[in-house]
Amino acid sequence: MAVFNQTGGWRTARAVLFVLIFGLLNWSLGRVFVHKEMARIPAGLTERQFSQCRDRITTLAVGDSHMATGFDPRLFEGSFNFALYGETYAYNYYKLKRVLENNPRIRTVLLPLDLHSFSSWRADRELRDFYWIRYVDYLELGWIRREPLEYLGKYIHGRFFPYQGEFAALLGGSGRDSATPRVPRPETIQGFVLRTGTYDVKRERQAVRRIKLHLSGQKAFDDVSARYFRKILEMCSAGGINLVLIKFPVSEPYYRWAMKLMPRPEIYARVDEMIKPFRNVRVLDFQKSFFDRDRELFDDPDHLNEAGARLLTLEIKRLLSDLTIVDRRFLTLLPARAILIAGTR
Repeated sequence: MAVFNQTGGWRTARAVLFVLIFGLLNWSLGRVFVHKEMARIPAGLTERQFSQCRDRITTLAVGDSHMATGFDPRLFEGSFNFALYGETYAYNYYKLKRVLENNPRIRTVLLPLDLHSFSSWRADRELRDFYWIRYVDYLELGWIRREPLEYLGKYIHGRFFPYQGEFAALLGGSGRDSATPRVPRPETIQGFVLRTGTYDVKRERQAVRRIKLHLSGQKAFDDVSARYFRKILEMCSAGGINLVLIKFPVSEPYYRWAMKLMPRPEIYARVDEMIKPFRNVRVLDFQKSFFDRDRELFDDPDHLNEAGARLLTLEIKRLLSDLTIVDRRFLTLLPARAILIAGTR
């Protein structure tokens, strides 16, 4: 019996030792991987830039690539562009919630309200669990999307095994084929991504490719996206935050093809109904504003270049100044449903 107990004790001790070594090794690999990736990816650069000026920010831009490339905070005092490519309304909500909890100086939030914002294509683009685990409540999102096991897996992946499937990056590579030429990344300043191209070649082909990616075969109005959009409305209203919804400019070919694939009036009518109860919301509509100059102001069919972003940002700044909605004292003076349609010429 004594021999049995001694043998069992050694087995237990070895098992505990194995678990401890594995846990330490896994934690170390995860830390190394996240550190290396955050130093490399655009989201990491934006996070570092945000941390350097977070105490001075009163206006925060969040959203996806339209905001990231379309709003230039250098022209808007006290602002920062915290948008990242591919963000969904769900991710916007969780990141904005965390930022507002820790930055009480923020009084105005800018958020995109675009043709593809509610599409299932946008809703399903959920990338980089190791980054988003710091913001997203994966368990809550899993229940809301009725996919609890999938999002439990994403939580475990992001929290405990961030390097899974990323061993090339962990060992110092980028995961790319070395024969594939690297495309230089655009410069990022205060979160704003400066794109310098022009949309003057293969216009129709590019527009068709982009709009099919965003809308073809997709649900035009995703219910989960709508639910998180409403949560953003409620959160900003409860916190006395002015929420400015921006319909970003798109090129004429992109808009024309989009109208063939989506019921724009019906979608925006549903959005208007969600917005109606909130006094702190303004909508700025620029979708068709740059049609006559889309060759020079766009980098591709639906992303502004630096010149286009400058023009748009100055117009947003002028309109918000004229509306005087940047001070919470004016919130109670605003009508229940006030939608500014700007630049519809």
